Amino acid sequence: MTLMQYRWQTPEELSPFWIGQGYGYKNLSLRPEGWASLPDDEIIYIPEAAYEKGYLELDDVYTKRDFEAIAGARACELFFACDWQTPEALWRECEIDDENEEGGYT
Repeated sequence: MTLMQYRWQTPEELSPFWIGQGYGYKNLSLRPEGWASLPDDEIIYIPEAAYEKGYLELDDVYTKRDFEAIAGARACELFFACDWQTPEALWRECEIDDENEEGGYT
C-alpha cells in the first residue's frame, strides 16, 4: 500500500501482527532482490509503538524512502533487521555496534 492509498482508505491490511520480537506491520512478501523495484512511497513497516494510540498517524508509518533516508545504501539491510522498534532506534544501535567493533568506543 502506498502513502496515497493510505490517505484515502481504512488500512485494515496494516493491522499489527507478530513480526519477530513484538507486534507491528512489516511487508513480509518483500525480498532483498525486490528492493530496487519497490515504489519509494510503499508502506513497508510500522513499529509496535505506533499502534499504542489506537490509531495510526502518517509519521508512524515507514516507506522505502524513509528507510533510505535513515540508512542510505544499507536501507534494505535495516528493513530486514527491524522486528518491533523504530528504524531510527535500530539504526542508532547499529552505528554504536559498528563503532565498538572498530575500537572507537567500549
